[in-house]
Amino acid sequence: MWNLGAGTSSNPYAVAHFLLAGQVPPAQSLFRIYTSGRDDDGNRLRSECVYIISANNLSARWWSLSVEPSDIPDKTSTPVITSDQIVRGLDGSMIIAVARHPIPGNWVRPSHDGNIEIQLLVSNDGSSQEVSSLILPSVKRVGC
Repeated sequence: MWNLGAGTSSNPYAVAHFLLAGQVPPAQSLFRIYTSGRDDDGNRLRSECVYIISANNLSARWWSLSVEPSDIPDKTSTPVITSDQIVRGLDGSMIIAVARHPIPGNWVRPSHDGNIEIQLLVSNDGSSQEVSSLILPSVKRVGC
């Protein structure tokens, strides 16, 4: 997790994370960014596999989920799905498939072959809500 809202001065490691990737860091306390290159079983995420990302009641005003290549510095063609585009279940749950081929429902196609990372950017409402109170989505591999 890259938390830029760590008080009056930015976390230098979080700022460096963005600057070294050639990106401008988001404004402090507006967003929290969670990045993972592994599924729930600890296996490396690969573009040729199929993953199901699921969550119940992701407590955020707005969020986006992107699938990025982890070993290619130029991430200009990153596929993204956002909270205002997703189709939710009747109970408010969300299920997103990450796969090279179309899958019914919410689907994100990796743009590059090889290792991938999932990045969840979550809007912070400015409250003093603790980071630990956010329940992150699960990432399950269902096939390769």
